[in-house]
Amino acid sequence: YRLICWGGRYDDSFTHHKLTDDCEPSVELLEALMLRDADNEVKCQDGRPLNSLFWGDLKDIEVNAKSIQEETLSLMKLTNQIKINLINGEGEELGLDSFDLYMHGDNGRICADDACLLEDDMVKFHPYHKAERPAISTKATREGITAEFSCPRIMKDDDVLRLHAIDKTTGEDVLDFPVAKVLATYAPSAFETADGLIHF
Repeated sequence: YRLICWGGRYDDSFTHHKLTDDCEPSVELLEALMLRDADNEVKCQDGRPLNSLFWGDLKDIEVNAKSIQEETLSLMKLTNQIKINLINGEGEELGLDSFDLYMHGDNGRICADDACLLEDDMVKFHPYHKAERPAISTKATREGITAEFSCPRIMKDDDVLRLHAIDKTTGEDVLDFPVAKVLATYAPSAFETADGLIHF
């Protein structure tokens, strides 16, 4: 037998195919899909991140019908929270509504087979929390902006998922970088796994 588990109170953030009596059972039918609106945008409500999604896979289990046995299925968390601080090093004030902050990526569809990412549409992730904060630079005397994002699994070599900050006055994208590459730069190597997943 093979045991596959999707875990967590994730119904408000993800959906998955369910096996029915009239379908041929397969691992491919057990994919998880992040919910998004008609414009492919994710807007977390009430200042809360995506509901946590966990995944586990236990292969080659032999079952003896004449006895009771226990097996341990380890779960991996597939949802992430990312916090950024945006400040102006020249000391100019950054108003909370001065920028349109968002992440853009295609990591919203996850296969139950080794939790790999499947082809998906580009999705826009809005911050679930945004606030003004005191400047954290010695050169900056005005407040900056802090924003917190939530998204599904991030792979080490993902160069599609990017963070953007659009200046609402000029329309300029003043912050455009690959999220995975920046996180990998600051993540201790001990937090990387063989499959390329980075844990934080």
